[in-house]
Amino acid sequence: MDGNSNHRQVNDRRRNLWSFLRAKYLILLVAYAVSVVVAALVFAPWAPIMAWFGFIYLVAACLAVTGLAFLVARKTAVEGIWKSMLWLTAASLAALILTVIYAATIVPLYSGTRIDLVIETQLFHSVFSTLAILVVGIFWHAWQWYKAFRESRVSGLAA
Repeated sequence: MDGNSNHRQVNDRRRNLWSFLRAKYLILLVAYAVSVVVAALVFAPWAPIMAWFGFIYLVAACLAVTGLAFLVARKTAVEGIWKSMLWLTAASLAALILTVIYAATIVPLYSGTRIDLVIETQLFHSVFSTLAILVVGIFWHAWQWYKAFRESRVSGLAA
């Protein structure tokens, strides 16, 4: 009996981890799309540039979210709006650091561009991507809260 309950807890934790990751990946993808669309609306020639640097940031953010989830989130419950936004912020900052490392090490080897220019350009675009992730995350959690509020209100009326 004890082995079964432990197995159920592990499965529940694993299911919660994948649910957490799916939600964060969705937020990252929507934020990427929003940042590219906003770039196209503000200054159309900037959209492909934002798409490229945003994609680099998106890959770094996905790696950061996955890494943080497997290192820390699988051991602790990630519930609540504030805790979830803290995870998004931590992943965004980790992605920012990863993109600067990428810009400082990989790009100058192949492009011949000055390192400081590459880092500044990547950092500039990464800041926009970070802001997009946080804004989309706020809207996502507000929508989730509203959905839960509406469901509880409807279930309260049915009872």
